[in-house]
Amino acid sequence: MRKLAFMLLSAAVLITVQSGCSSKRSNQDGDNEVLASDVTPVDAAGNAIKAGENFMETRTRLTDVNLAPVYFGFDSYTLPPSETAKIESAIKHLQDNPAHVCVLEGHCDERGSNEYNLSLGEQRAQTLKTYMVTAGIEENRIQTKSYGKEKPAVMGSGEEVWSKNRRGEFGMYR
Repeated sequence: MRKLAFMLLSAAVLITVQSGCSSKRSNQDGDNEVLASDVTPVDAAGNAIKAGENFMETRTRLTDVNLAPVYFGFDSYTLPPSETAKIESAIKHLQDNPAHVCVLEGHCDERGSNEYNLSLGEQRAQTLKTYMVTAGIEENRIQTKSYGKEKPAVMGSGEEVWSKNRRGEFGMYR
């Protein structure tokens, strides 16, 4: 008797919860499903990240966070193993600061066309993003931006200068 009463009470609670939940819709099979449009993405601290939000325009850049740039080889977006510790530092920062988000900036040296360098800079930023997401950072906390050759770290020509401009940088925002 108690088992039957418990089962009826459980069913009543389940029906009440399902009918009162506005984020569920019935599909043609009569099953309830949560729609992606009903879910607001948040950063790890629970701060809402609006669809299409540009961190560089809507959030404050943190000037007191200095993370070393990741350097890439000529004409490459392959991550050199010697550079992974720098990405690990950025990952640790995001893990320790759940309200922070990151813009990964891809840069190139002065050689090549604007179009080519913008594409290569984006591929470099995407390489960093893939590494960070694979390590557990929520994808919605990371955005990418390519500057191509437009923002050199060092002015001039020659391999010593060019090697400093082929980089990915971490912009942290709150």
